[in-house]
Amino acid sequence: MKLSNAIFEMMHALRHRWQAKIRHGVHSPFVFAMQDGVLKNAAMLPMATIEKCRTKLLHDQRTFERVDLGAGSRKGNSNRSSVAQFAQRSLQKEHPARILRGLADAVNAQNVLELGTALGITTAYLACDRPNRNVATLEGDPFVLQIAQETWQELELKNITGHCGAFDQLLSTEQLKEHLWDMVLVDGNHTYEATIRYWNTLKDKITPQGCLIFDDIYWSPGMYRAWCEISADPKVGITLDYFDFGVVFLFPRRQKEHYKLRMPTMAPRTKFV
Repeated sequence: MKLSNAIFEMMHALRHRWQAKIRHGVHSPFVFAMQDGVLKNAAMLPMATIEKCRTKLLHDQRTFERVDLGAGSRKGNSNRSSVAQFAQRSLQKEHPARILRGLADAVNAQNVLELGTALGITTAYLACDRPNRNVATLEGDPFVLQIAQETWQELELKNITGHCGAFDQLLSTEQLKEHLWDMVLVDGNHTYEATIRYWNTLKDKITPQGCLIFDDIYWSPGMYRAWCEISADPKVGITLDYFDFGVVFLFPRRQKEHYKLRMPTMAPRTKFV
């Protein structure tokens, strides 16, 4: 990760922490109810079996030559990596993973698309205990997808379909291009150009109450620029900026609503929260 990008991200992290709300000060009944209800419940729900798999991946010393079709890693440029090293730098942390699961529940997602499998932990959060939810996930590295599939097999998750290849090519296949999605999570190829391209490809593929989620919106000035352009798109009704990722709802609003939010805490609520 470039030093300039790290400084950019740190400055915005401090600003976000100062400006972000939890639930008080949120004027939208929809957003308030989601923050105070399904996302709070998701934040407090442990997924011990998935976290056991995460721990296993963090100790997996198998090595492989990384096939990276995106913007590269935050840490290091070497293509040779152990599974443990790759897991350390690529896996979504537990708290955001719980919130992503909650967002899928909030929109009653039956069909979810994930761009960027990253060993399959977030995918597992989206699919676990939701047998009627179909999760399609795209990954450019066949070995990474293989490890993810081992995890899903261990968790006995049968509602996940993995696709290997470049995202743009996969999205143009007959199997995916005509599909409508209730939730799309974009977590791969963190460049301005790719992010805008995925947005233009996918914004017409979302069901009326669905959402798109862009990971690492403060990863670089380019990613933040893409997030700002997406937020300004006339199709967008509500955006939620959780710093780690941004959420876009397309259902129409008389006036656009943009919120900087803190993720509901994993701790039980007290009267001070």
